[in-house]
Amino acid sequence: MTLGAGGALLHRGVEAVTRSALPVRTVADVTGAGDAFLAGFAAATAGGQADPLEWGLAAAALAVETDASVPALSPDAIRERLRAAP
Repeated sequence: MTLGAGGALLHRGVEAVTRSALPVRTVADVTGAGDAFLAGFAAATAGGQADPLEWGLAAAALAVETDASVPALSPDAIRERLRAAP
């Protein structure tokens, strides 16, 4: 479940996992942030990444930081955004 600026929550059986949203440099447009989160989460899950929530949050941050109608959400862009996060 996405929590907007609050990050995301994932339930695994009885365990609840939360992650904080990544800080964004500037908010250009929040349209599509949830879709971007889902795209990053799904790509990470399908690709065997260790933390799909982090990937989803990085994709959402990339989407929010641009006013492009279709943000660049390549795996390399997501990895770079995760490396740049404080």
